[in-house]
Amino acid sequence: MNRFLADCVGVLNAILAVLIIVGCTLAALAAVASDGALSQLAEGWQVGAIIVGVLGALGGTFVAVLVCGLLALAVDTRHTLRLILQRMEGSPPTVRRTEPTL
Repeated sequence: MNRFLADCVGVLNAILAVLIIVGCTLAALAAVASDGALSQLAEGWQVGAIIVGVLGALGGTFVAVLVCGLLALAVDTRHTLRLILQRMEGSPPTVRRTEPTL
């Protein structure tokens, strides 16, 4: 069951990354379409919108890498710690070996 939940978190993490990128792109395009400072920057609507859309997608990719990367790191750390715990519980106690002295 835990593996299933971890896989679900991985899928939701990927979906979240795509939604962040698309959302940032749409937010950048909406800022150009409004009567703000960005609309004056994009005088030629097609070229300006494409440039601002690409910049929004790059910004969204950066945010998605930070947010989703931290989530993936947390899931991977939990998995690694669980493996370490299983190995420690399953292995016999370590016996300290001493080198023979003369």
